[in-house]
Amino acid sequence: MIPRQMALVLPLVLSIVSSGIWAQEPVEPAVPVPAPSDPVTPEVATTDTTELTRTHAVSVVDEIRRMLVISRPDSVERQANRRYRVGIGASFNFLDGFKATDIYGDVSIRIPQFTAGSPWGVDAGLYNGRATIEPSVNNISWSVAFPRTPHADSTHVVTQSLVRTEKAYVDNLTLYVGPSVHAWSSLFLAGHLEVGKRENVQIVTFEVTDVDSVVLPTNEVRVSPTHRLREDGETYTLRTPGYATFVGVGTLLNHDDADYNIWHKLLIGLEMMGSERTWSYVAQFRITDFDHGFKLGGEIRGSLDFDAPSIAVFLARDVSISKLADFLVGGNGGSSPE
Repeated sequence: MIPRQMALVLPLVLSIVSSGIWAQEPVEPAVPVPAPSDPVTPEVATTDTTELTRTHAVSVVDEIRRMLVISRPDSVERQANRRYRVGIGASFNFLDGFKATDIYGDVSIRIPQFTAGSPWGVDAGLYNGRATIEPSVNNISWSVAFPRTPHADSTHVVTQSLVRTEKAYVDNLTLYVGPSVHAWSSLFLAGHLEVGKRENVQIVTFEVTDVDSVVLPTNEVRVSPTHRLREDGETYTLRTPGYATFVGVGTLLNHDDADYNIWHKLLIGLEMMGSERTWSYVAQFRITDFDHGFKLGGEIRGSLDFDAPSIAVFLARDVSISKLADFLVGGNGGSSPE
C-alpha cells in the first residue's frame, strides 16, 4: 500500500508537471546543413528531377498530338479533297513489252455518303486512256490464181504459207456515273452507266514462210478472188470508231486510310456499240498514295464468252481539284498533294 504521505504528495507533483512549471520551452528541430563538398541539396535535386519528368511528359503528349493530327483521315478538308481528284499520266502496254503507249487522264468524284448516316453515295468521273488486247498469232495459207493468157485452158496458181499476227488496242474517252449503297465496312453495292467514244484499232502483220506454185486446168481452179499475194513483213491498220454504252451492276470497294485509298469495282452488264449487244464484265481498280500524289490503276473488260479481254494499266500523278485550282490561279496550294 502507498503510504499516506506519498498519497498526499503525488497529486501535488502531478499538478506541477501538468501546469508546465518544470516543462522546457519547445525547441525547433535542427535542419541539417550539408557539407560544403555536397554538390546539390536534397531539395534542389528533387526539384530538377520533377522538372525533367514534367518536360518529358509534355514532349510525349505533343508528339502524340502531332501524330493524331497527321493521321486523322476524317477531317473535313481531307475528306473534301479526296472526293474530287484529277490524274494525268500514261497508259502502259505490258502484253507486248511493258512500255508507255498513250497519255492517260481522269477526273473522279467519289462521295461514299451524301450525309452522315446515309447509306447512299455516288461514284462518277471521266477518263481517257488506251487498253490493249492480247496479240493473236495464226498460221494461214491461201492461193492466188494467175491466168497464163486470156481464155487459156490452164492457170498458174501460187500458194503462200503465212503467219498472221494481229495486235489490237482500244482508245477510250468515257464518262461514267452510278449510285452506291453502303453494305458493310468498306463494301458498297453499285450501279453503273457509262457512255463514251471508242476506237478499236487492229494492226495486222504478215510473215511469208513458204511459197509454192503449180499450173492447173482453169476449170479446176478454186481460189478466192479477194486473196492477193502478200509481201513478207507487210502490215495494214484497220480502225473502227464508234460510240459505246455500258449499263451494269456490281460491287464497289472503297477503303480509305490516312495515307492511301484502295478503290475497286466489279461489274456485270450489257454493252452496246452500234448494232452489237454483248453481255460483258468490267473490273477496275485504283490505288492512290496521297502522301506522294501518285496512283496506279487499271481495267479488265471483256465479254462473258471470255474472249480475249482488253486490259488497261496506268500510272498517274494525282492531286485534288482544289490543289490544281490553286496552282492554276497562282495560289498557295501547300506542299501536300491532297
